[in-house]
Amino acid sequence: MTVRNWPAAILGIVIFAIGVAVFLTARTIKGGFGYDAVGPAVFPMIIGSGFVIAAIMIGLESMSVDPEPTDDQERNNFWPVIVISAALLVEALLIKRVGWVPMAAIVFTSGAWAFGNRRLVVNGFFGLVLSALILFAFNWGLGLDLPLGILAPILPANQ
Repeated sequence: MTVRNWPAAILGIVIFAIGVAVFLTARTIKGGFGYDAVGPAVFPMIIGSGFVIAAIMIGLESMSVDPEPTDDQERNNFWPVIVISAALLVEALLIKRVGWVPMAAIVFTSGAWAFGNRRLVVNGFFGLVLSALILFAFNWGLGLDLPLGILAPILPANQ
């Protein structure tokens, strides 16, 4: 077998290395409490395994597909990736000040818009509802704190 698409093969190698690093690092995480059925290392190990599996699939694909698309194939569209990446960077910068609910709603709306859905009000509403449900599930259901931001005066703090 020969590599037909070197950029995809290099991407597969990088993702494979990241997956192995995540998996091996997760194995060094100490166990949780004695009553934990699932320790804190399980999910990072699952994520690392997912990276490795994805890298293998990308590597196999790079050996079977020509890098140049034919006339009837569509070229890759990186616009959604750029928009969602920008929204995630804005979220990372502002989540402490603004809070989880508005920032997650903005990321949700940005993702829908990047993929062609132009109903901003409807997507914003669904983003607000979903992010509020996630906030309540994490903060008061699981006891994990998501930033309240501008909603801190309205909502009670997690105790």
